[in-house]
Amino acid sequence: MKKFFLVSVSMMLLALTSCTITGPEVEKWERMSFVSEETTIDNSGNISIPAEGGTYHIKCINYEQIDFNYNSLIEDDIEMDTEKSLPKYELNGNWTKVMLKGNVLTVTIKPNDSGKERRTVLLTYFLGATGSLTFNQAAE
Repeated sequence: MKKFFLVSVSMMLLALTSCTITGPEVEKWERMSFVSEETTIDNSGNISIPAEGGTYHIKCINYEQIDFNYNSLIEDDIEMDTEKSLPKYELNGNWTKVMLKGNVLTVTIKPNDSGKERRTVLLTYFLGATGSLTFNQAAE
């Protein structure tokens, strides 16, 4: 019985210590990069939006597919309450609507007549890669 116990413990220790999450087999995911023909996106993912709002087509240039999560849309530091089912191809906030097809985002931002600047953060994912865009909208 003692032999069986020692063999069992040895096998468990071998199994637990033989795997590692570091090394050449683990890929380092590159952060998502975005471009748009309608606006300029800086290196941090910031986009300036006029008070009039508008529609913007934004493409991820280093991944062919991107995804949303249920918490991907944040307006003025408040997560928009979206349906928890996945996958997501559309997100709706109070003033932001986002549609996703492949690696292209269509973002529509309503005019800002609130008298104060507002901010929308969009979080994107693909396997181990992440990306974010911040839309800073001027006040009218």
